[in-house]
Amino acid sequence: MLLATRGGCLIAATPAPLVGLVEFHGLGPHPVQTEEKAVIDLAVRLVAAREAPRYQEPREEKWGGVALPTLDFAERHAAAAARAILAALSAAGPGRLAGAVRLRQNG
Repeated sequence: MLLATRGGCLIAATPAPLVGLVEFHGLGPHPVQTEEKAVIDLAVRLVAAREAPRYQEPREEKWGGVALPTLDFAERHAAAAARAILAALSAAGPGRLAGAVRLRQNG
């Protein structure tokens, strides 16, 4: 993953040799449809189950100088983490997602 900042946003891009691939544990890389770049609105850390909080106080971590809301989830509990991640992104509101639209329009 390549990270850069632009207009106060953190932008992620995939290195050229990996574009269009995702690795599935135990199966190896498989082709998938992807976006060339994406604005990162949320940092998610996968931690040992004993370290994952039941309730999370709002907090931020800096990535490339950009403060991102950060959540910790128990590793290997993908379904529960996915629901919470979607809720967190929805709560962020459409203003955070506008950066992705501008990025695609401006290249």
